[in-house]
Amino acid sequence: MSRYKTRTLLAVLVQCILSGAVIGMGIFVHMPWMTIAAVAVLYVETVLLVLQGCVAKRQVVVGVVATSIAWGGLFFGTTWLSEMERLHAVVVLVMASGVMFAGRRCDGGSFKRWWNILGISWLFVAGFLWIAVAYVHNLKIEFYVGLGMIFVLLFMLKRLFKLPGLVFQAVNTLLLLLVGVPVADVLVRPNYRLNTDAIAVQKYYSYEFAKQNPAAFGHWWNHFVNEWRKLQRQICTLNNRGSAPWVLRPGSEGQMFQSVYRINKLGFRGPEIPFEKGDAYRIVALGESTTFGQTMNADDLPWPEVLERLIREELKPDRPVQVINAGVPSYTIRVNVLRLEKHILPLKPDMIISYHGYNGFMYLNPSLPPTHGKGPPPYKERPLKLLADSEYRFKMMAYRHSRVAPVTSTNTVPDDPMKTEYADAYRDLIQATHTNGIKLVLANYSMAVNAQSDADVVTFYRAGFPRVLSEMDANQVHSQIVSKLAAEHSGIHPVDTHPGLDGQHEKFIDLVHFTQAGRKQIAETMFKSIKPILKQEMTTHESPTE
Repeated sequence: MSRYKTRTLLAVLVQCILSGAVIGMGIFVHMPWMTIAAVAVLYVETVLLVLQGCVAKRQVVVGVVATSIAWGGLFFGTTWLSEMERLHAVVVLVMASGVMFAGRRCDGGSFKRWWNILGISWLFVAGFLWIAVAYVHNLKIEFYVGLGMIFVLLFMLKRLFKLPGLVFQAVNTLLLLLVGVPVADVLVRPNYRLNTDAIAVQKYYSYEFAKQNPAAFGHWWNHFVNEWRKLQRQICTLNNRGSAPWVLRPGSEGQMFQSVYRINKLGFRGPEIPFEKGDAYRIVALGESTTFGQTMNADDLPWPEVLERLIREELKPDRPVQVINAGVPSYTIRVNVLRLEKHILPLKPDMIISYHGYNGFMYLNPSLPPTHGKGPPPYKERPLKLLADSEYRFKMMAYRHSRVAPVTSTNTVPDDPMKTEYADAYRDLIQATHTNGIKLVLANYSMAVNAQSDADVVTFYRAGFPRVLSEMDANQVHSQIVSKLAAEHSGIHPVDTHPGLDGQHEKFIDLVHFTQAGRKQIAETMFKSIKPILKQEMTTHESPTE
């Protein structure tokens, strides 16, 4: 047997081994069947190509069609960019080796150049797929290995092919970018690794700190959102009935950062309390997540608990005082009014403090989205921070676009705030408390920014709250509603929470949620307003006879 035939048979054997390896690995890593079938067809052509020793037009056409089908199945028939697709990249790399090996065995043919282009394109696909998976899963070493592979391939492309002028310049530009971008990233990237120590974490939600390092704030905010979602899974249950997105799970417990969240057996955040109030003076704080409390440190307390302590320490009442935290994240005033009959009134409260605002702003401006919708995209670490920042900006642009409704005549502040659904919900609350002999305290709402805030501060919050200007307008309208309702009903006790709080961004984690200083401030404001009522109630109260 001649040496040529021996080499040919060995080449065919190599192609068969590579074919079996690719098909076997493809099945093992669950590649789509159409990709595996197309690869099998392509390998048949490589064997024929080795046997005949030259590349024919038919083989190039079949190779291009099979490659298109294989890539289509690979990119559209798999779980895009899952970690398993790192193995897909290895399979593609082996496939590329088979195509390139077959091309090298050919002595000539007018279409050999096109076959080599097909082979090197498989190498590029393997490299880009590897880089994409490493980038998405923040695999730094694998990412830089992929960059090195693409760099080598581009260099080979210049050496093996006579490239047109524009293509040659494009390849040189890519080579420079592959080297320059990682170097620039190393030189300019700050250290944005998160220190989860309670004291260190606090500075990341301070505007004074975050405006100096928005990337650090974005990284912290992503961590905060993830921690909050974990907490929700621990203490909340999805609600498939009614208007509330979820309910608190009675008797549950969870933790966010160093703060422990306990839901008592009655379904409220806080310590256990008996269903029957006995001789206690019972106050129910009705509200949203700002009442529920976004606490993070071990000694943080929601403002209803701070208020209860103030009452006990300042007034030293002879009878027990209970302040029940009936705030639930994402609940609106309409949802809370619906809760009254089943969950609140059976507790026989002596007083209800209403602190509502942000979650119901859509009742005042229909262009504002509901608060329980999809939140802003998290900031994710990537192997190259420059790319991570760019990715985050594009995601935020898309998020803001999705959350901002087109401006129409219905998107403006209502002409008559007292004819809105918000005002109607307050009237229902007033009617329910009046009918049941409960004192009602209506508070207006405070946010981190208002009309007097610096433009830079407002712009800062716009990143996470793209409709912040409309929300500021809605808050002003909400304050008008509370003020007018208090004036119309003599039994209502209004509370102005704005002094020392509204627009004081250093007392807020974000646009609406308080730091502990903010919770202390609102508790003191509430106490100051209801103190005369409590003194009177404590004085006139007579213990029930047995």
